[in-house]
Amino acid sequence: MFSGRAAEKLRNQDSVTGCITIFIRTSPFNPDEPQYQRAASSKLNAATQDTRSIIATANQMLKELYRPGYNYQKCGVQLSHIQPKTTPGQMDVFDLMVDGLSSENRHLMKAIDQINHRFPSAVSIAATGFDKSWKPKAERISQRYTTDWRELAGVKCL
Repeated sequence: MFSGRAAEKLRNQDSVTGCITIFIRTSPFNPDEPQYQRAASSKLNAATQDTRSIIATANQMLKELYRPGYNYQKCGVQLSHIQPKTTPGQMDVFDLMVDGLSSENRHLMKAIDQINHRFPSAVSIAATGFDKSWKPKAERISQRYTTDWRELAGVKCL
């Protein structure tokens, strides 16, 4: 999910990334559980904003980092070597798929972004997974009475 969202932000900025870093870690504040934290980076052959490419790279690195038996607390994706997509870069001779389509299918990514803009999170790439049962911990979230009408404090007259 994080990789897909990062790619969408790149496209909104008309930027491309040349390097992807991911990290995972357990809670450093729970000494009773085994501790584990790792990070990995991958420099891309060609700068991209294609969700499929970014997710595939992140998933490959995650397979190398992930170890079962740990209660992971935090994970993330960081993009670097960000530049405008109009910046000329080194072209790859083998940057075409078998069917002759460019590996950067901009029309597909634009359509996905338009659908997700109209219907948030309606379309996702299969590699992101379909299990949405996890949720961030929100038990200690502060009230949003300054930004959400539904949480505005009320006054009763007696």
